[in-house]
Amino acid sequence: MPRRRGGYALNVRGEALWKLDAVNRQADVEVYVRDCPLERALDWARSSLGALRGPFHMDTTTAYQLESGEGAVVFTPSIEDGPFMSVWFNTPSRPWDTDVECARAAVAALACVVRCDPGESIPGVSPHSDMWLELDGNGERVILWDDGDA
Repeated sequence: MPRRRGGYALNVRGEALWKLDAVNRQADVEVYVRDCPLERALDWARSSLGALRGPFHMDTTTAYQLESGEGAVVFTPSIEDGPFMSVWFNTPSRPWDTDVECARAAVAALACVVRCDPGESIPGVSPHSDMWLELDGNGERVILWDDGDA
């Protein structure tokens, strides 16, 4: 399970997730895709963001900079040594405001299991809980992301 501290989920870089700005747009979005080849996820990122420069490799992480220079998309495979890859959109130039919107788009485009922090978008789920949203072709459900659940 991606790390959490003080009730806030942390992305693979240790940064707090789902921070919202004044118009309820997260500063960045991150989703976790299961058993999805990097090339397929990269094609989706390109179709969503436009031209990308790269790759730039850092350990197991692969990053691509937006051609506009307004941020990057970063892929980190094998989260918690499991089948999920983090896809982090560190840019204001993206078509989704929240992790949940991005996850829904990812499921539609990639046809794979996607997980994300539900933030404040799921009624009845505290944004400070250990619950995650899992999405696939069969729908959406709130889960507890167990370390053994990868």
